[in-house]
Amino acid sequence: MPEKMIKNIIVKAPANDVFALWKDFEQFPKFMKNIKSVRRVEGHTSHWTMREHMGKCLEWTAKMTDVIENKRIAWSSISRDLKTSGQVTFNQLNDNETDVTVHMQYVPPAGALGKMAAHLFENPQKDLEEDLRRFKEYAEGRVISK
Repeated sequence: MPEKMIKNIIVKAPANDVFALWKDFEQFPKFMKNIKSVRRVEGHTSHWTMREHMGKCLEWTAKMTDVIENKRIAWSSISRDLKTSGQVTFNQLNDNETDVTVHMQYVPPAGALGKMAAHLFENPQKDLEEDLRRFKEYAEGRVISK
């Protein structure tokens, strides 16, 4: 059964700056607690590694499936271990505020990887909320306000 989540946060920065920071996936370990690394493979494809648990890392490959500059990024995993998909939208509220909304779903893997994922995803709603809060702090600290 897929887990589905929707969370949003207001970031005090213009949408184009917030979008540019989010699109740089390799920076995600700076604000996503469970992400160890993200590496661009080619084009719109990236390889993700979660932090180690029980001596193993959960890894998957994802592809951006739709990009609308400064508005939306959609993705879907293309590996078998972890099925995930979703989108993040950037809605400019005024000159210096952007509503960032994440719609995400994932299907945990079976077997030993599933047990590890269950631990890493104990409270995915809370984890996403905390990751967004850290992204806000990261973005507001990096973006030069107008």
